[in-house]
Parts: sequence; structure tokens; C-alpha cells
Amino acid sequence: MSAVPLAKEWADTMPDVDPALPGAENADDADFPLIKWNEISANSAGSYVQKSILPEDSILADWFNFAREHTEGADCYLSGAILPIVAAMLGRRVWIPLSGGRKFPNIFALIAGKPGDRKSTTIRLAAVVARLCLPTNAFIPASFSPESLFDEYDDARGGRPDKLWIADDANSVLTDWQKTQNGERNATRFLELYDCGHLTESFRRNKKESSNGDARRDIPETSTSILFGATFSVA
Repeated sequence: MSAVPLAKEWADTMPDVDPALPGAENADDADFPLIKWNEISANSAGSYVQKSILPEDSILADWFNFAREHTEGADCYLSGAILPIVAAMLGRRVWIPLSGGRKFPNIFALIAGKPGDRKSTTIRLAAVVARLCLPTNAFIPASFSPESLFDEYDDARGGRPDKLWIADDANSVLTDWQKTQNGERNATRFLELYDCGHLTESFRRNKKESSNGDARRDIPETSTSILFGATFSVA
């Protein structure tokens, strides 16, 4: 089947276009009609909402029913907040072979919206679920240096290779990644962690702190999921 009929079939399920929206003059394009972005979800506090598509017969449906009673965040916020939590619970128990190694179901989620859109409320609700289901050492702290981040993943230092970082207001984190030296170093490391890469370092101070006097430390596998909330200007 060609792409155009498939696009038309998919488009039939989309809502109509609001003529007041910018670009609505292209609404007659039968192949790729515009989506009615300003159709408000039943629990949305914002004005532009993308509805969430998730399997109804799953544990995520239970989350949606619960979350809709406790936050006014849009549906896409609800799914964006819980998926990194689920990924962190799976950790390295689920994987696919990729590039000669193992790729785990880690998720980096950035919930972007206007101030007051209930981003933080929704993320904090998902964080409650995470804290009930994961051990304390599964969470990356709010502040850390590139060196102490390694300790967070090191079993020998009380860390854990499967990690979750939740920041309901990540504007400062993202700004730090762009404008400070330590922030750039952390950003580079998280790019490696996004690919479930290994961690390695070699510092003289490790000789004093390690049991075998070795300066080198290696963590062969990692799984990292991130849940950030940010405004559009920083995102």
C-alpha cells in the first residue's frame, strides 16, 4: 500500500482543523490535513494539547485513571511523566542487541509547556510512584559533580547502575548544561548514558578509596532514565 492512502486513513481519525489557527488555509490538503491542536483535553490547563496514545488494556490505563483525579496536566504530560518511571523499573532486565552491545529501554523525557500548565504537579505525582517502587539509590540527586556522578553508578560506593533522574523544574539544569564548564561535562556524560554506555575513569584519589589500590574504575553497563519539566524558552 502506498504512503498516500495510509496517510488518508490515518487522517480520518484526526479532528477537524480550526480555521482560526495559523496555517488553516491548508486545511483542504486531503493527504496531510492539519491537526486541531487547540482542542482541549478533558483535564488540560493549557490551550495547545496533543492527546496521548497508550494501550488501554495495560497498567498505564490504571495510571491514567488515577492521575486524572489528582492533576490537571494534559494527557501528554501524564504519559510523558510515567514512561521514564516504567523504564527505570525495567532497568537492565529487558534489552535488545544493538551495535554489538545491549540496548535497554531507558527513556529521556522532557515535558515542555507554559508556566502554570501543571507540569510540576504531574511530574511530582509520577515521582511518588517511583519512590514507592524503586530503592533510594536508584535516584540521581538534584546536584552533583561529574566525579560524584560516577559514584552514583558504582555499586562499591553505594550506587546503582540503573538510575532515574527526576527534575520537575529543569530550567536551571538545562541552562547549566549550556553555560558552565561542569554543566558541559555533565551533559557530555549524559549523552553517553542515553546510549546505555559504560562509564570509566582514572584518578589518583581512587587509589586511596579503592580496596585494591587501583586508580581506574569501570562500570560496564548502565541504564538511565530522565524525567524533566521545562518551559518552552529553555527547552
